[in-house]
Amino acid sequence: MRTSKIIKIVAAVAAISGISYGSYTYYEARLSPEARTELSDSIAAYKVEEPNTLWTKEKTLKPEDKLYVVDREGYISVSKDVIIKRSGEDIPSLYVNVSSAEFADFKAKYLNKFMEDNKEFDYRFIDSLKGIGKRIGIEKDPVFLIRDIQTDKIIATSIGVSFEILKLVLFVGLFATVILLTQGAALRNNISRYEPKDLDDSLDDLVGLDDVKNELLQLEEMIKNRKHYASYGITNTFNVMLTGPAGVGKTKIARCLSKRLNIPMFYASGASIETGYIGGGPKTLKKLVERASKLERSIIFLDEAEGLLLTRNRPVNARYENETMTTLLSLLDGVGSKSKGIIWVVASNFDEQKAPMDEAMLRRFHLKINFRLPNASERKEILKRLLSKRSDDVVSDDIELDHVATICSGMSPAILESLVARAGLIAIQEQSKITQDIMLKAFERIAVGLTDRATTEKMENTRRQIAIHEAGHFITQLHHAMKRVDGDVSRLAANLDVLKISTESVSKHGALGFVLTKSDELPLSSRREYEEKIVELYGGMANEELFMGEAGVTAGAHNDIERVTNLLGMMFNEVGYYSPYKLNLRVMQSTGLDVGQQRFSEIQQRSEQLYGHTLTVLETYRDLTTLMADTLMENYVMTQGDYLPLLQRFYDENPAILAKYAGQATKMLPGKTVA
Repeated sequence: MRTSKIIKIVAAVAAISGISYGSYTYYEARLSPEARTELSDSIAAYKVEEPNTLWTKEKTLKPEDKLYVVDREGYISVSKDVIIKRSGEDIPSLYVNVSSAEFADFKAKYLNKFMEDNKEFDYRFIDSLKGIGKRIGIEKDPVFLIRDIQTDKIIATSIGVSFEILKLVLFVGLFATVILLTQGAALRNNISRYEPKDLDDSLDDLVGLDDVKNELLQLEEMIKNRKHYASYGITNTFNVMLTGPAGVGKTKIARCLSKRLNIPMFYASGASIETGYIGGGPKTLKKLVERASKLERSIIFLDEAEGLLLTRNRPVNARYENETMTTLLSLLDGVGSKSKGIIWVVASNFDEQKAPMDEAMLRRFHLKINFRLPNASERKEILKRLLSKRSDDVVSDDIELDHVATICSGMSPAILESLVARAGLIAIQEQSKITQDIMLKAFERIAVGLTDRATTEKMENTRRQIAIHEAGHFITQLHHAMKRVDGDVSRLAANLDVLKISTESVSKHGALGFVLTKSDELPLSSRREYEEKIVELYGGMANEELFMGEAGVTAGAHNDIERVTNLLGMMFNEVGYYSPYKLNLRVMQSTGLDVGQQRFSEIQQRSEQLYGHTLTVLETYRDLTTLMADTLMENYVMTQGDYLPLLQRFYDENPAILAKYAGQATKMLPGKTVA
């Protein structure tokens, strides 16, 4: 609704309010000067008391006093007026608007007994104050309370009803005005317009992603040379879908396209499309197209729009979201648009492989560009560029970007930017340059969160058990790394992924300790590697069992056991490991087939085997656990610089353990179990 219509509504409400208020003030002002004088004299003849003071004077009543209760017919209230004429006093007391409920309580508790004991007491229940003065020996009636009964009925009813109608009109009018203004503001605030001259984005800002850049450049060519592409039969509207993890550059690509084509871009996020009002989503989309259609060419960019792309086969409570999707489908086809120069760019954090997307929606996008996370060399270049934007005098020369880039596997460019920013904050706190150590601290802060020593500082037994638990995770990883390097301790630095062992509590995860490791660059694992991961997850609980006994094991491994269960379920039920037939049993179950309990028994047996193997490995390293626990009790944490010398001493003192790893790397062929 346009602003002018809203103003008219507000004006109408104001007019109604003015008329009603004017009528009321006219009624109040119509008394003549003589009437006003009579009113003043009348008021002076009575002593008006506060209603609630009636109860405090109950015991002052005398048998010769007079008490009149007035319940005026037609007076809209739940109250009464009470007049008490006390003997020996010339001016009677008048209690106006006494609560009927409280008076009834006063009468029951005191007045009834008083009247029973004093039969001569003059108590009356009347329906009007008219003539009350004569009854109590006063010349004037309290005319400021007297109204003719019929007039009272009419005025009270008219004013009461009019006032209620006025309140209703005011409420409805103001509510409608607020809704319209809010909805209009929501539509305006949900849409942002960017001019090309205001955008400073460039494809050069994107490190790597050559495949994505080439797709963008071809799209640019298609738009600039429509006739050439039309000769090849490519005449469809330009609808582009960008998919990939958050923070990989989808929004930047859309801004780059706007900049390179020199056309404005209208931006709206998927979350803000729905305004919270019925029909708000379709209205927002139509408003987008309406604004974009006024220009010869423009880009409409819907960011984080996965909610608009999901299948419409959803519950009834998704009805309004489905209406928004249906509207989007029509607009993507060009329906309702007066311009053929609109380029739709829709970004989602998921693609059709990771979420059940609507097939009709997918068909509307003729170009789909999937973004990936940067690899190690690209992460190094991103970090290098981010650090180069800092002053040379605040960045140390000791930063090993290769190492930092390696441990940051799985991080998007946006997270890497946060990491460097965090490093800057830590450097300022420590009054230092941005060094290698500070970069690693920033990585830990991003990956793990805030850590705290005070939580377990005075809990010696608890902290030691945490140290034993975390040592178990570390030692199982050490065991697998030693097999990969044939027992060559000098190669552990490059082959053991553990960055830090800590007994500090982590508020982010609710854990009392952690082992920080590098992520896999390409998370495609063999059966043996999955088994190793399970052994490493079992390491914490198994080490507790070795040192504390089975009854002393804590529930600190709850998350580890959950992950083991998921891994074993995937290995048996989805991939067909340990079975001559390769079938996805979950798919079979979804079709109604009964796969029986046999697989569950097999999973139990494999779990028992892997847990037993974990106990065997940790028993071999019992002395190392003790050494690590002592160190962690003293220092709380161990980094690679701490544990590598400790491992060297341990193996020097235990050559038999070291000898067992000779030639193990050649035995670690795909498909072999860890047992």
